[in-house]
Amino acid sequence: MRKSTLGSWDGMWRARALLAAMGVGVVCALGGSANAENCKLHYAEAFQIISTQRFAEHSPAAIKQTVDNLFGPRQVVCGEVGYKFFLTELGNQAGAAMRQKGTEQEAQLVATREILNRFPLQVRFSQGVDPRAGLNQLRSNLGVLSTEVGVTPSITALLDALARIAPPRLAPKPLPKSDDAIPVTVPRVPLPAWAVISLYEIRDHAARKESDAITTKSNLILDWVSRAGPGAVPLAVPAAGTAPAKQL
Repeated sequence: MRKSTLGSWDGMWRARALLAAMGVGVVCALGGSANAENCKLHYAEAFQIISTQRFAEHSPAAIKQTVDNLFGPRQVVCGEVGYKFFLTELGNQAGAAMRQKGTEQEAQLVATREILNRFPLQVRFSQGVDPRAGLNQLRSNLGVLSTEVGVTPSITALLDALARIAPPRLAPKPLPKSDDAIPVTVPRVPLPAWAVISLYEIRDHAARKESDAITTKSNLILDWVSRAGPGAVPLAVPAAGTAPAKQL
């Protein structure tokens, strides 16, 4: 992995973390549009990228940094669908790591243990769903797999870490609509400079509980996101209370 790649990941996830904290969606520099199932899009890209990585020659600190760059901070609240997706992908990641051999297995399991720290804090479970069920099933599945591939110290460390994970807390179900279907537009270019500056300003507004300013600046960013297409270029900083000039 090149340092420049890690740097771009870090900047991307800093922007996403600020947007997520304000509840205004997810933005990245990839093309297309999607219907996100709350946290699902957030997790999907991270798991997709990390599944292609090889870590045998990397230190635990470097592996942790890679996971930090890809996954960002823990999600505060996820819908039930997004949480189930996280558990499924975590199981796939752990299973692939356990099937590796030698130093690559050890390094992949280090990465998997770091991903354990990305469990969402709260999940909007459906009524009657046991918050522990999915996590217990994951533990059972990986326990069976460990006997098939042969238990190593690294596998034992992963299973022990998973056993210490507490299930996410139950969050109230949103009304009148579920947050398991949030429309997300994904631009094909990075955020322009004025939008990145606005993210830092939004963080300051949040600390001062200035909700009107947060809403205004968040909407300006998302308005740009909804129009950004192939060949879009950064725009000038808009005047206060106005939207950026429309792309030609």
